[in-house]
Amino acid sequence: MYEGESQSSEPGSMPPQTPPPAAPAPAPAPSAPPPAQSHGRANAALVAAVIALAIALIGIVAFPGPEGPEGPQGVEGAEGDEGPEGDEGADGADGADGSTGPQGPQGADGPVGPQGPVGPGALMSYANITSTIDLVDCTNVNQVTITVPQAGKVVVYATAYMKVDHTVGQVDGLRMVVDTDPTACTFGPNHWQQDIPSSYPSDTWNRMTPMLFNLFEVNGAGTYTFYLNARMYYGEGAGDQHRSSNMFAVFYPS
Repeated sequence: MYEGESQSSEPGSMPPQTPPPAAPAPAPAPSAPPPAQSHGRANAALVAAVIALAIALIGIVAFPGPEGPEGPQGVEGAEGDEGPEGDEGADGADGADGSTGPQGPQGADGPVGPQGPVGPGALMSYANITSTIDLVDCTNVNQVTITVPQAGKVVVYATAYMKVDHTVGQVDGLRMVVDTDPTACTFGPNHWQQDIPSSYPSDTWNRMTPMLFNLFEVNGAGTYTFYLNARMYYGEGAGDQHRSSNMFAVFYPS
């Protein structure tokens, strides 16, 4: 091939003619391809473009580029409708106790509770009688009862207001006793007695106010009764009477 010549690579082109050695002539222009061949080249180019685009898209998907900067916040949209109420959640843990509040008002009194046990102090019982009782022989004029929880001692005190009918020339004598027997009027260390001498003038209303006491041992829990007895051991008569008396029983535990 001579310098300055070129060979077309398009299909269907005519081979170049060899010029005479003495005077080379320029190569003739290639003839135009037939219309059918030109349409096939266009389809091939389109297919190649589609393939290239597909490869580019695959590269974008498979190998994304770096994330771009965050854009500015958009305008807040309108509030949507309230959704349905969700299920109630589980109870949370109890919180810490708060500070103590102020004291509330006092409530109403409750019912009375049962009686408690007997304390170590003394128990006391009392009896009073205001009644006219004629003295005939040994007469019981009063009595006091006490219930104790255990063994101990009971001290019984008695006072009385007595009326004695006296006649001059006659001795009158009144004796009073505190005892566990309602018929006991015997003379003893803890009795009380008083005489009206015969020389005293007659008087139908001689007042006597005896005061006496006695000590008794009790061996255990229980109820005990003590009696105040009176007797005219001299000058007994229809005008001799008991008018009133008081008795006190005090228990001291052992």
